[in-house]
Amino acid sequence: MKKGIFIIPVIFIYGLAKAVSFRWVCDDAFISFRYAKNLIQGAGLVFNQGEQVEGFTNFLWTILIALAMNAGFDPVMISWLFGIIFFAGTLLILVYFSGKIVRPDSKFFIPVAFAGFAFHKHAAIFATSGLETSAFTFFITAGTCFVLESKTRFRTTFGFFLLTLSAMTRPEGVLFYFFGALYSGAVFLREKNHSSFRSFFFLHIPFILLFFPFFIWKYCYYGWIFPNTFYAKSGEKFFFGQGLRYLALYFNSYYLFYLIPFLLCFAFLKRKMIPAGNSAKIAFLSFSVSVYLIYVAKVGGDFMFARFLIPITPFLYLLIEWSIISLISGRDTKLFRLWPQSINPVSVIAVGIALLTLGHYDQYKGLPVPLLNGIANENEIYKPAVIQKAGKIAQSWRETFRSNSVRLAFGGSQAVLVYYSDPALAIEAETGLTDEFLAHREIDGRGRIGHEKNAPLEYLEKRKVHIHMNPGNLPGRMAYNVINVRNLGEMRIITYEKKVMESLKKTGDFEFTDFESYLDKYIQSRDRRTKEDLRADYEKFKIYYFNHNSDARRQEFFEKAINE
Repeated sequence: MKKGIFIIPVIFIYGLAKAVSFRWVCDDAFISFRYAKNLIQGAGLVFNQGEQVEGFTNFLWTILIALAMNAGFDPVMISWLFGIIFFAGTLLILVYFSGKIVRPDSKFFIPVAFAGFAFHKHAAIFATSGLETSAFTFFITAGTCFVLESKTRFRTTFGFFLLTLSAMTRPEGVLFYFFGALYSGAVFLREKNHSSFRSFFFLHIPFILLFFPFFIWKYCYYGWIFPNTFYAKSGEKFFFGQGLRYLALYFNSYYLFYLIPFLLCFAFLKRKMIPAGNSAKIAFLSFSVSVYLIYVAKVGGDFMFARFLIPITPFLYLLIEWSIISLISGRDTKLFRLWPQSINPVSVIAVGIALLTLGHYDQYKGLPVPLLNGIANENEIYKPAVIQKAGKIAQSWRETFRSNSVRLAFGGSQAVLVYYSDPALAIEAETGLTDEFLAHREIDGRGRIGHEKNAPLEYLEKRKVHIHMNPGNLPGRMAYNVINVRNLGEMRIITYEKKVMESLKKTGDFEFTDFESYLDKYIQSRDRRTKEDLRADYEKFKIYYFNHNSDARRQEFFEKAINE
């Protein structure tokens, strides 16, 4: 019995316990939850009924959440459960494939990649979050490992099936499918026979049968090749400066990954230590990681620390593991001549990697707000208690919002309020994640990723939005357009519809100036105003109030005053 076999379950349980302790849900998750809710209620896979906009990048994850919601599960709780299951799956895959793809000379006790990922704080943090990160990480890790192992056609086909699922979970999954196809194609080319080419075609049956129909449906339904969020975040543009800052923030935190280039160079310099097949696998994974890092840098990274890099973190650990195995396989060299034969070196290195991971450099520690270079450590902001409190408040508005067809503008941080209050219309007004017009607007300069395309007031007025909820992007403060919401602070009224505003006041949560009373006071002060002032104010009042309410007496005053 190998002694190390007892250590693996302990590390596994530790990793899961840490993931459970970090459970949280971010703001953007509630956008996917609203899509899922509308789907099961028969409105379609939409954010606002009648608007076919792909305001999410996680189709398969959203469908999975919708199926669970349809069975009566709470989306927050079920997203935690699914996320931790996929996190556990990634750990098990790393245990299973360690020593199978790149074999050491002897069995070892503790897989390096498994130990590192189990002790990785942000891997545990993004095991939940309500988003698809954990599922996507599992699909690309397991899929790539099955393709690289290439033991049987069934295993390789299963690998491509998992990579197909990754492409349906996040668009970047197509990249990893392409990487796998390149590697598999190179293997078949070496064989140079017709049967091998037929076998190569059959490997991609899952992609043909699943992804192609999905993509065709998606294009026909939404009308764009990429999700609306891609355009909202200006993903088609280059933003390398911010992208490099995003990468540096992650690698400076998990500094042990800086060892990878040196380990790889040393391993390849000692090529006699690496069998040809293993050399190709290490080179392939290095290429895949490098291309993905260039892609992340190109789009400017993300506004959430580590989120875009968690999916390739298992690959980073595998590169460390495979490089070390390649070096250790030359135990006859001077490097290992004095190493005690009773001590397995890979096990010792695995413990070292785990400790270096555990001792990562927390650059957000001590900051009053966990924000650096526009990149937030969001799990410190969206605590479960805060989300639960906001959800409870918003849920009490649901009946009022539904019966009065309330229309909202919101920022990502208010998505929880939108989900639980369930307004007739909600426009993500900070970037246009759920709005096609805003997403495709041009911007003059770059800012914080995901916060660059603020909705113009004129557009919100055109859409007859009642309330703008986002404190970071509110229109100008006027004497009559401020609305204070209990426990949530100041917001703005965009259009004042009397029936809606009266219903909001009855909830006891909304305080604002009664605009009819404001108009009466305004009319009484008519002698202090010039005709030009009256005309300018009347144009504003029409957009704000008169176009949405029947108020002949007050409207007649303005028309007479500016025409006399």
